[in-house]
Amino acid sequence: MPEETDTGERRLLTGRQLFALVTEMRATGHAMFRCADRKERLGKVPPRLRSRVRVDEGDVVLAEPWDWEDDRAEIVWRYTNREAMRLRSDGHVTFS
Repeated sequence: MPEETDTGERRLLTGRQLFALVTEMRATGHAMFRCADRKERLGKVPPRLRSRVRVDEGDVVLAEPWDWEDDRAEIVWRYTNREAMRLRSDGHVTFS
C-alpha cells in the first residue's frame, strides 16, 4: 500500500505497520488512535518525528504496534492532508 510524499518518495507499509487515525492528543507526545485493524491504541510520537512535524487529532498516521504490548504503538509517519485524501480515495484508509 504505497503512498507518495511531497518529495515524490513512496511510503510503504512494512512488517506490522498499520494506517491509523489520531483520535485524541495527550500530554508529552502521546496520542490515542484507531488503527486499520479496528483497535484503539495508545501511542507515542518519537522525538525525531515530534521535532519535524506536528501531529493533531484527525491526522492519518502510519503506526507500528509494539511487539511486547499490542495495545500500544509508535507513530512512524504522519501523512499530509493531501496524502490522506489520496489514501482514502485509493481505498487504503477506510475509516473516517
